[in-house]
Amino acid sequence: MEEKSNRSKYIITVILILVAAVLVGVAGALIYQKKQEEEAKRAAYEKLMAVKVDNPDMPEDYRQYKADNPDVYAWLYIEGADVSCPIVQHSSDNAYYLSHDAKGNDHEGGAVFTENYNSLLFDDPDTVLYGNSGKEGSIFKSLLEYEDPVYFENHREIMIYLPERTLSYRIFATYVGDDSHLLLNRDLTDKDVFKHYIDEILRQRGLKTNVDKQINITPEDKLLTISTGHPSADDARFIIQAVLQ
Repeated sequence: MEEKSNRSKYIITVILILVAAVLVGVAGALIYQKKQEEEAKRAAYEKLMAVKVDNPDMPEDYRQYKADNPDVYAWLYIEGADVSCPIVQHSSDNAYYLSHDAKGNDHEGGAVFTENYNSLLFDDPDTVLYGNSGKEGSIFKSLLEYEDPVYFENHREIMIYLPERTLSYRIFATYVGDDSHLLLNRDLTDKDVFKHYIDEILRQRGLKTNVDKQINITPEDKLLTISTGHPSADDARFIIQAVLQ
């Protein structure tokens, strides 16, 4: 009887030891997991704080986008047009952000981007922003409202936020163009070419064309152009053009 009792005590002791070992293991795993999570949070915070922003106008979301994707370099805001988003530029693949969002994830709607023909400082004669308008989640979908002359007159301001300054542009033309490349087809650093380019814009005609012909633009001015798809044809592009104030 005593031997049976000792065997039962032994089994219970073993079970208790095993349970204790399991509990210690689980506790250790939880502590390790928590430590890993804290380290990940700390690393993410340090990465976020490493993004330098001196412009008080810059939207708060910019810092997180920049921390997640180094290709983010500016922010676009069009008052009343439901457009407020980061701007990206891929160093080698100019078509990359047609099918990826501003965080670099696969996305049918793409992102708003410039090609690497433009600098990141918006100091070229014409900086061209591209983006989808006809796909699910397309950021530029609302811009087709600019075909309405009343809408055009009431939404003329475009803001570009850079980490160190804010640029304000005034829209002077919206029209349907073709898919010819706006930068590679002309040298806008040539003043005569630039002047001819402006004259071409001001001569645009069409039922859905809006042009402010009273505006005075010189070769010293800096332009901002938005180019997106237009439902009228596969090769049609809806163009919005503005001048730096």
